[in-house]
Formats: sequence, C-alpha cells, structure tokens
Amino acid sequence: MQADKVLWIAGLACGVDTTVVRGDVDSQRFSVFGLRQDRLVAVESVGSSGDHMAARRLLADGKEITPGMIADPRISLRDL
Repeated sequence: MQADKVLWIAGLACGVDTTVVRGDVDSQRFSVFGLRQDRLVAVESVGSSGDHMAARRLLADGKEITPGMIADPRISLRDL
C-alpha cells in the first residue's frame, strides 16, 4: 500500500511489447495491462480491484486478447 492507495500486481511485465491503460489515471482508478504478442502477461492496478480480478482470470486462461479489447470501456473484462 502506498499512502492511501493499494497497488495490485499479477504476472511479470518484463518483455512486454504493448501496454494498455484502462481507467482514469487522474482519479487513481486504473490498470496497466502488459501484453506480449497479444497475450496478456501482466496487470498492475490501482483502485480498480474489479478489473484486476478479471485480468487475473484472463492471465490464467492465456487467451489471445488485443489491446483494443482491453482499452474499450464498453467491453467488460469479465466477458472476455
């Protein structure tokens, strides 16, 4: 925990070729997704536990996912 914020991390972000930010950085409710060849390999979240838990499931599934799918707020991560 940093100050009054919690940082959740899953996966390893080394070697990612694409990062996608989902959420609102200014309000400190966002996640940074790291992909390698359209496979999610890491997620780091601040104030966004729902997205983080969904991303952990995506990490475990190992499904192909595009940066556009992650970035689109109309797409629920749970539905992916």
